Amino acid sequence: MSYSPNPVFTLNHGNITTEQNFEVIYSQQSPPVFNGDHLDFYCIQLEKFEFQSPKENEWIFGKESNPLFSEARKEISRMADIANCFDGETNAESENIASKIWSIHAGRNHLEGAVVIMYHKPTNRLLYVSFQT
Repeated sequence: MSYSPNPVFTLNHGNITTEQNFEVIYSQQSPPVFNGDHLDFYCIQLEKFEFQSPKENEWIFGKESNPLFSEARKEISRMADIANCFDGETNAESENIASKIWSIHAGRNHLEGAVVIMYHKPTNRLLYVSFQT
């Protein structure tokens, strides 16, 4: 399932306050196909990284302890050109990067889809990625 290119949707998805200035730096949306395969991503410049709900605990900075989540972060960073959004940063599990794993679809041996939002502290940018194969 592909999601909306609306940046407010992405901020709400990440529980990030929408009461701020933000701008889409670049994006890609796949054309609709019958089977739902897609790759959509949005790089968003934030004014601030604050949560709508005060008890947000789904964002993880640095290395994931769950190997499937770790694989999802690495795969998504390749697909969405993380270095372009995060000013040259290529390590999806850097201590400067937090991620919120919204969903993962996996076969026995590989990822088939995921929705992940990553935040890069030095640039104050979000990278939202949704893919399905």
